[in-house]
Amino acid sequence: MTRVVQPRLSIRHSTSRLIFVDLEGCLWVRDMSKSAMMEMFTSGKGPMVELPEATMQVLESMADDPKNEIWVLSGLPVKGALERLAGRDPRAGIVAENGCFVKTRGISNKSSGQSNGARWVNMVANLDFAWKGPCVEYFTERMPGSFVEERATSDVWRFWPGPPDSTAPIDDDATTNDICSPAVNTATSPSSDSHYSDRSWARRQAAEAQNHIFDSLGERYGLRIIPGQDSFLVLPNNISRSTAVGTILHPGGPACSPLGGGAGVGNADYDGWWSSTTVGSGAGRTSGTTGGRVSSAGESTLVLGIGGDKKLLRRLNELDDAETVSTSRRGTDARWKLDPREVLGILGTLAQVR
Repeated sequence: MTRVVQPRLSIRHSTSRLIFVDLEGCLWVRDMSKSAMMEMFTSGKGPMVELPEATMQVLESMADDPKNEIWVLSGLPVKGALERLAGRDPRAGIVAENGCFVKTRGISNKSSGQSNGARWVNMVANLDFAWKGPCVEYFTERMPGSFVEERATSDVWRFWPGPPDSTAPIDDDATTNDICSPAVNTATSPSSDSHYSDRSWARRQAAEAQNHIFDSLGERYGLRIIPGQDSFLVLPNNISRSTAVGTILHPGGPACSPLGGGAGVGNADYDGWWSSTTVGSGAGRTSGTTGGRVSSAGESTLVLGIGGDKKLLRRLNELDDAETVSTSRRGTDARWKLDPREVLGILGTLAQVR
């Protein structure tokens, strides 16, 4: 792990730790090969949707320490890998579909005898999703091998099923955090000229599709498009991992008040809360008891963010006692940089710190 600036608070000396970590591209290097995509598309199974046992074990080890509060950030839908993760260890909070859903942590309060069952909170329940059906149907019909990965509140159009671009960053996918491992192509490989010609045509079709979606649906439904190397993601405009973390840090959000049901979720301006937060209040929290924890001058809560979301890492940097770790190959404002394939090992080591 490469240090960019001096850390402000060590793991060992913190009395509590609030840990946000990306799933895809950090805890889980997904198999993005054509065969894996097709298996997911046809059966809903396979290496694109089944979390490795090593990932599960690291999360469980982190959650075993009562000092740690773990939040897993993902662009994936609730059904599938995240549902299985929630069932395996309800102590981990989960952000799904890039902030559209938040699963509260399942915790118990030994002193009061109360327990809180984890639940999923829909952050976009009031939005209109009539755009999802016809979004890219026309272009899918024109692009052999392309398909739509349909999620509850977002769609991924995977327009290039061929070999990946070897010059692309390893985390360059429409979900912003997927890592593309080398594709396994059992078909006869096309010539180099044919490959790049087909790929260029696919990208032109993708650009045309994005322009069509933006012009015909974007403003009407409040959409944004995140382009990737071989796909692009369409999702609601005013939602992100950053806004989801805002709900978690907000005094009325699901993380700070799990036993109270997370009053105000879905109505409050959590994105605007970042700019109004007074830095220096213990990770942006107000003083007093919040969800079984006390945030006061006498305590030191370390906020640790690990992932590739530049906006989120930049915002976490504004908080006192926050450490940010970028797993992206691109430029970053994070305080540390880490190769994505080292994340599990680092977290496994941190889990041993008591």
